[in-house]
Amino acid sequence: MKCAFAFVCLIPAVVLPQSLDKSIVDRIKNAVVYIEQKRSIAVSERDFVSSGTGFFVSASGHVVTNYHVVEESIPASYMLFPAPITEMRLVMNSGSPNYRTLHGRIVAVDKENDIAVLETDTSGVPFLGIGNEKTCAETTPVWAFGYPLGNAFALIQRGPEVSITRGTVSALRHNDRGVLTAVQVDAAINPGNSGGPLVDQNGTVVGIVNRVGGTTGLNFAVPLHFLDSLCRKLPRRQAWGDSCAINLVSVPAKALVFVDHTYKGETPIERLTLERNLHSLLVAKDGFESFIAETVIVADRRFDITLKTVMPVSLQTGDAEVAPQKCASLPKAPSHLQQNILFRCDFEDTGEFAKWQQETGGTAIRTWFVENGILQQYNSDEMLHAIYFGDTCWKDYALTARVKINDSHDDSRAGLIFRENTDGFYLFRIHRESNKVQLAYHSRHPFGWFVLAEKGIGATVGDAWHHMTVSASGTSIACYLDESCLFRTSAGYSARGRVGFYSVESKASFDSCFVLRPSQDFTAGAPPALSNLVSFWFTDEFDLHSTWWQQHSLGASFPQAWQYSQGGSAQPLRDEKLILGECTRYRLSDFTLRLTVSTGDSGTNSRIGVLFRKNGDNYCAVELSKKDSKVRLLQITRGKSRTLEEEEMHEYVFGRTSQIALLVNGTSVECRINDSPVLTCRKRSLTVSEGTVGLMTYGIAAVFHKMTVSSLVKKQ
Repeated sequence: MKCAFAFVCLIPAVVLPQSLDKSIVDRIKNAVVYIEQKRSIAVSERDFVSSGTGFFVSASGHVVTNYHVVEESIPASYMLFPAPITEMRLVMNSGSPNYRTLHGRIVAVDKENDIAVLETDTSGVPFLGIGNEKTCAETTPVWAFGYPLGNAFALIQRGPEVSITRGTVSALRHNDRGVLTAVQVDAAINPGNSGGPLVDQNGTVVGIVNRVGGTTGLNFAVPLHFLDSLCRKLPRRQAWGDSCAINLVSVPAKALVFVDHTYKGETPIERLTLERNLHSLLVAKDGFESFIAETVIVADRRFDITLKTVMPVSLQTGDAEVAPQKCASLPKAPSHLQQNILFRCDFEDTGEFAKWQQETGGTAIRTWFVENGILQQYNSDEMLHAIYFGDTCWKDYALTARVKINDSHDDSRAGLIFRENTDGFYLFRIHRESNKVQLAYHSRHPFGWFVLAEKGIGATVGDAWHHMTVSASGTSIACYLDESCLFRTSAGYSARGRVGFYSVESKASFDSCFVLRPSQDFTAGAPPALSNLVSFWFTDEFDLHSTWWQQHSLGASFPQAWQYSQGGSAQPLRDEKLILGECTRYRLSDFTLRLTVSTGDSGTNSRIGVLFRKNGDNYCAVELSKKDSKVRLLQITRGKSRTLEEEEMHEYVFGRTSQIALLVNGTSVECRINDSPVLTCRKRSLTVSEGTVGLMTYGIAAVFHKMTVSSLVKKQ
């Protein structure tokens, strides 16, 4: 009988540490601080307290935390609200009898990577060593230190005691360029841990906790190389102490200056004394776009600000279609125009492709790749996926490439981008659902789309390769699909910029890309005037990019500024003064508007409303009144108000967050509150003209979160 022997190789198991040495724990606890801020919210007369975690990174008292811990907005009721910090205190040895309270100032921020560095009025403090992220690997045991749920566990004025949770590194998240963007851990982390250190078994920091998944075990920390880059910019202590001075010069002069939402005078301003800290700065003048910035000021500094003249854009829709024309002069392949080629790409050089800039739904995720000599975009979600290349100085050129949609979504879109810059870009795209080809402009601020021309085609778009070419010369634009000229139009949104490709729900492919200076003008015959729009919509979130709003306080003794943050725009006044905000970017007549607004406690005479067709002192308005619970359609002429229609308001908007919807079409106006109709009327006396839209308040504090304006849906 034969015996079978099984040989088993026994490998000693790696024992991961279950706890930290007490001396290491004590050292880290001494360097971790509890951060608590008092904030003012426009819609509430009470202060709001928020908190987070930080830790010392230098003996001179620098504290690292998350930017979202100290930014001027807070989440509440599924919304973000502007919430300027009125007081920030840092507690060393929080929760213990030997606690110590410090005053904190912001001296450096990295908003994109969610890091902030604070300066304190102390020195000689214990601090944590910053590790090398290369030593951090999957399955590495880690511990998170912080103050979950903030002051819920506070001991009177001492603050809460620190919490420590253990876990392991679950994943190291890199982008397609190999850059580490996030450290994923399974340690139990909760709100309040934000900004705390993630340490290894030696007590060395390997990340900064910033995204919390609670009990899901899917939490994230900021990699250390982002902190290392920011720390190199840290200001050194200087002889000027806790304050600094700024000088402001603007072109044009006599612009209104607001620092931290408080009026400081007109430009030029010299030696304006400020505390070393993060400050909000607003410089505004009628007829010009405002300068809005959230900036760290830690030393004497001069601001030279050039305000851009407001150039209102007409958003009047009409028939912008042009009959397709056969264009024999358009080269099928531009290979014989070598002397005119600005750029060509066969997508064989992946190193060159890796330098191109991607835009993916507002995130850093990259979704474009090159395979078998073809550029492809793999994601079929509803987000905009774009990639840009070339030179921002390019002005007059033609872009040609083959485009194919590889996904069966009805709403699949793909196309060519041209004249891309910080304001936006033009787009020539094919659209599967409608079997249409469209020329559009995409505005970044405010975010929106404007369809300049469109044409239905007989064949189903996207089922095969389509040869697309767009040529731009001055304000003239010509678009070609498979050798047919579909559009010759004129538009002055952008004069120069880069080129690129666009994909939404399409998993699109691109090849045979050329950018060239045409040997002949393919745009010849374009109309001299700007074309009417087919359709439009834009969304304003009232953030730091909302530079086109102008505010007017009627009856106020000095100018007032609205507060801008990622939470929206706050109008904090409760005085009985009429305050108007006018969007000077666009002029329109007929439209639909949807506004999300929060209001606080107010007096009985409080009113809030939406302006439209505003030209100087003349405008129309839909006004909601608290005093008699009525909604009114008003016509204001040279400051004198006349009621055209009024109805009972059954939906209440005061002291809560509401959705106000407005439809304006000729002499017809309809208003809804939270999707319930409150006003429907047609008035022949209503002024019908092109003008701006805006907002109004009287005797009430309000926060405007989001406004979307769009063209009316055309009846088939």
